[in-house]
Amino acid sequence: MDENDTRERDTTRTAFESASVRRELDASEQPSFTVVETVAAATGKPPTDLDPLQRYVDIDALDGLVASSRLNGTPIRLSLSYDGAEVELTADSVTVSLNP
Repeated sequence: MDENDTRERDTTRTAFESASVRRELDASEQPSFTVVETVAAATGKPPTDLDPLQRYVDIDALDGLVASSRLNGTPIRLSLSYDGAEVELTADSVTVSLNP
């Protein structure tokens, strides 16, 4: 193995480790929409190529939970797997990490 092989392997590992996207939730958009958009950005897929989010979570409940959290000031943290990605949702943001 020469020096170039090591660099390529390290670059690949780093790319997997840093494969995450975070977006702030916009009060004018439904959180479920932001989840889909953030997963699309992380995976490089158009949102229409992703599985429907409703197959993974009740989107009305998800949107309602975030709305209630904002209204009451109660912190939330929800994690789910969606179309090959790990999603973490709070009242303020969506973070998507890709599974290597």
